[in-house]
Formats: sequence, structure tokens, C-alpha cells
Amino acid sequence: MKNDLVNFIVEEVKQVKYFSIIMDSTPDLSKIDQMAIVLRYCISSKVYERLFHLTPVTSHKGEFIFNILSEFLKNTGLDIKNVRGQSYDNSSNMSGIYEGLQAHVKNQNSLAIYIPCTTHSLNLVGVHSVDCCEEAVHFFSFLQMLYNFFSGSTHRWSILTNSLEKKDKERLLFLKSLSDTRWACHSEACRALTINYKTILTVLFEISDSKNENGDTKYNAKVLLKKMLKKETGYLCLFWNDILQHCNKVSAIDLQSKSNGILKAVNLLKSLKMLFQV
Repeated sequence: MKNDLVNFIVEEVKQVKYFSIIMDSTPDLSKIDQMAIVLRYCISSKVYERLFHLTPVTSHKGEFIFNILSEFLKNTGLDIKNVRGQSYDNSSNMSGIYEGLQAHVKNQNSLAIYIPCTTHSLNLVGVHSVDCCEEAVHFFSFLQMLYNFFSGSTHRWSILTNSLEKKDKERLLFLKSLSDTRWACHSEACRALTINYKTILTVLFEISDSKNENGDTKYNAKVLLKKMLKKETGYLCLFWNDILQHCNKVSAIDLQSKSNGILKAVNLLKSLKMLFQV
């Protein structure tokens, strides 16, 4: 079934002749880094993105990844000369102008235009925007501490989740761990805190005042409670929630749409910039 499906898609690509490449890697649950190869092509003005191949990688050097791509194209009978676009993240092994994957592809085909992943670029803007503001660094560190406190114990996590009010079509909004490589986690964590602010305050107060909790747990709950009771924390929560919701919508919904094009992406980023400048 796999071979029949791959052969069918390969024939589609060969008929339209020109295609673009998208590649990225991520560790799976067994901690093996898997490189994904996606081909993007157009038939009768309709855009298709097909996940063709997953393969383990033992090196992240541009040349090594290029060899994986070359072997894949050779096995499928596709010609690298017909590549008209390539898009990866901003890491040097992918985007580097001398030893990056895009440079190796361009050495074989100068018409393979490289466009950095717009969503990843926006992610980097968010990461560095927070990093250059001390108050923002402290706020997101507090968000992570809050998540660590509750997630570090099944007992405390159970107290929190049982106290949360069901909203958004009966879906519980849980606290989230933060991630620099997935900026949407900041948005989800901030939204969960904003919506459940009063409930989390109540839970922290109950834990800090409980006779059934040990000293360390009560002390940590009091530290977090004191931080949440500050007006600055509430203000930053509302402030960042508004910003992150707009960024997340542009990133997760608009920029990652397979029908999106470079002109639309540019206009989306310009509108986001204008929104924050007002």
C-alpha cells in the first residue's frame, strides 16, 4: 500500500515537473531523530503538500542532510534540476549560505530559491523580544515555575485540574510548559493562566494553608501566591496574552496554511507589525 501510494504521488509530481522541498527533523518518542521530507507542488492551481519520507539521521551537517535528499530523489526518480523552491528553518546547517543544505541544493540547481520558514522566523522574533526585556523574562520564568509546581506532583495536578472551571466547549485549559522552539506553548500557557487566574490563586492559597502538605510544598505555594497577587503579574498576563494570541493566530493558522503564498505571508507579517506599533 505504501509503495502504491508513493508511486501515485511520484507520478503526479513528474506530470507537473516542477516542485519544492520542505525538510525538518524532530526526535520521536524513542529519542531517534527523524528527518521528514515533504514535497510541495501545484496541479491546476491547487497546492499539494505531501509527506514522502521519514528517515533517522545521525548528523545534522548540511552535507549529510543533502546526501539524504539526493538518495531520496534518486530512489523516486525525481530530478533535482526540477526543484524550484526549498524551505527550512533558520538553523545554520539548513540555511547557511556556504555549508547549509540550501547551499548544497543551489550548487546543483541555481533555480531552487530558498525561503526561510516564515513561522520559524516569527518564532525567533518572539524569543528574542522576550529575551531583551527583563520583566518579560521574569514573567515567563514564573509561568514555567507555576507549571513545574503543579506538574511535579500528581496530587497537586489533580487538585488544580479538579478546581478548574470547564470552558471552551467543556475543554479544560491546562497550564503548559514553555518551549523556545515552539512559541505557541507560550501562547497556550499564558491563555490558560489568564482564564484560570482566580482559580489558580484559590488553589495556591488552599495548598499553602493546608495542614496535609509538607513544608516545602507550602513554602513554594506561598512564593507563587505572593507573585500572583502582585498587580504587575496580572497586568503582564493580560498584556502578553493579547500579544501572543495575535501572533499565534498568524503563525499557526495563517502562515502554516498550505495554500498560503509568499505575498500573503509578507502582508500578514506587515499587519502584525502595524498592530503592535499602534
